Amino acid sequence: MESVNRSFAPGQNVTVETPDGQRVIHSPIVPVRNIKPTKVFIHSDMLLQNPFFEWTIGMVNSGASTIGTLSMKLSDLPSETWKVFLNGITLPQLFDFEITCGLVVPLQNVRFTDVHSFLEHHPSIEILYLYGVEVPKGIWPPPSPTIPILPRLRSIMAHPFYVVWVLNSRLLDKEASPNLTNIGISSECARNPPAFDYALFDHALECVAAFPTGKSKLVLRFASIGDTNISDWIKKHLATTNDTPKSSVISRLYNITSLFISSFWHVDYDWNLIGLLPGWLGMFPNLTAIEFTDQPQANVHKLEDKEFLKNVAMACRRVGVLGVQKRKLRLDKVRRNINIKMKAESGQGSEGGVSA
Repeated sequence: MESVNRSFAPGQNVTVETPDGQRVIHSPIVPVRNIKPTKVFIHSDMLLQNPFFEWTIGMVNSGASTIGTLSMKLSDLPSETWKVFLNGITLPQLFDFEITCGLVVPLQNVRFTDVHSFLEHHPSIEILYLYGVEVPKGIWPPPSPTIPILPRLRSIMAHPFYVVWVLNSRLLDKEASPNLTNIGISSECARNPPAFDYALFDHALECVAAFPTGKSKLVLRFASIGDTNISDWIKKHLATTNDTPKSSVISRLYNITSLFISSFWHVDYDWNLIGLLPGWLGMFPNLTAIEFTDQPQANVHKLEDKEFLKNVAMACRRVGVLGVQKRKLRLDKVRRNINIKMKAESGQGSEGGVSA
């Protein structure tokens, strides 16, 4: 494990494992010297409070020449603390960067301006994952950067605000991001919020549809349900299927060939939603792969329902396999069975049927 320990107790020594397997022990109150970690995980409040705050900044900067992964977990630390930390480190080799939190977004978090500044100064980032950072109130659309950021970006997972902001930035570049083929859009849960507005997904999807990539993977993550819930959002798209002037952005996602749908543990797919999903999935024009991942067990049972599988198989004829958690369900086989049954019912079936 080429990383710095994620957390430690006061007064304990911190063990760092270097790429060559050597174990080096440092006291958390003594500046770190001569270590070369490749991954750093800051998942404890303690690391960003006195007496450890300056030590943490020193530790990260001392490994700047080798650190490729930086993962931070938000809590209710003041926004100013995150600003000082992010402004205080420079990681020229950083390629995998994430700021996340638990399900519920903390009241205080990393401000958009500080995220912007950090990303602007780290063009080496290829993988970006943001959950729980500030979404500025009253600002839409997101401000367009005057200079494109993240030229090497391959993968992003974030709130629609950040997806729109980053993709618009990349579109400023004539060459855009030829390697950006993994785009994730996530809703979020706040403590005292109105329901998450899934119309924001549409704004992000418009940017995805305009992005000049050939075959891309789209991840939609549902972390919030409420008055304006997932079913209502899907119904609005289905209502446009016979109205060309108002065609849904879903039908324009020609660059999306793989769709992954994930949900937090509390997001329940009721039977109404299960009934809507096949028609909605069928609106994607070029899908060849669909997977439901990170689903609550109650959702898994419904997604494996025979009627649901039959409806998806007929709506998404180019998809051969449907992934549900770790299971691979053969939609091509479902379609063959449907065809055999239809031929048999019409008197055209043969005694031997059709071989798989």
